[in-house]
Amino acid sequence: IMLVGLGGNNGTTFTAGILANRKGLSWRTKEREVKANYLGSLTQCSTVRLGNNAVGDPVHIPLKNLLPMVEPNDVEIGGWDISGMPLGDAMQKAKVLDVDVEKERISLGIKQLAGDPLEEAGGIKRGDTVTCTVTEVTTGGIEVTFGDDNPVKAFIRKSDLSRDRAEQRPERFSVGDKVDARVTNVDKATRRVSVSIKALEVAEEKEAVQQYGSADSGASLGDILGAALKGQDKGKE
Repeated sequence: IMLVGLGGNNGTTFTAGILANRKGLSWRTKEREVKANYLGSLTQCSTVRLGNNAVGDPVHIPLKNLLPMVEPNDVEIGGWDISGMPLGDAMQKAKVLDVDVEKERISLGIKQLAGDPLEEAGGIKRGDTVTCTVTEVTTGGIEVTFGDDNPVKAFIRKSDLSRDRAEQRPERFSVGDKVDARVTNVDKATRRVSVSIKALEVAEEKEAVQQYGSADSGASLGDILGAALKGQDKGKE
């Protein structure tokens, strides 16, 4: 079985469940000790009624005995995840969610261990300029991160790599490159941030035109940008 998102909550839960059953593991909960099982599994626990026996009682057999099925404990698991963390570390990466003081037992969860990247990035908002690090180059664009301790992940589409069509080529970037981009959308519900190099270039050009003149006044774009660069240099001095 190939899982996309193998190192996430669902991927590690699925993998750990099969490994726990395969090895016959048991653990303590708040109420009792529990041994790994497939209770709740449609293929492993459901039954089918075949009919009645000689005295009229219903006869049921396990669904897995009626239909040819793969034994889950024999399944080989593989897959892919955006995180490079080893699978064993991903399973162990957990944070205490609930503590039963009386019984001195705890329940653990993986998803809540990492902080909220959006909050740790300082409350980024639409229109902000961020410096991103390229983490992956694909045919459709580049994956980037920005922020320090808990980086925010984003994807810059091919069409957003530059305002110049000739420069909208993902292959001109390499992993580790630093690029400035403009935040174009922050979706707090899905915890996703959209950034665009093109939007930043357009915004900078618009600002330069407002400050140093316009093409309508007879100034060329080169004159306008040249004046803007000189203004930046004076500011640095």
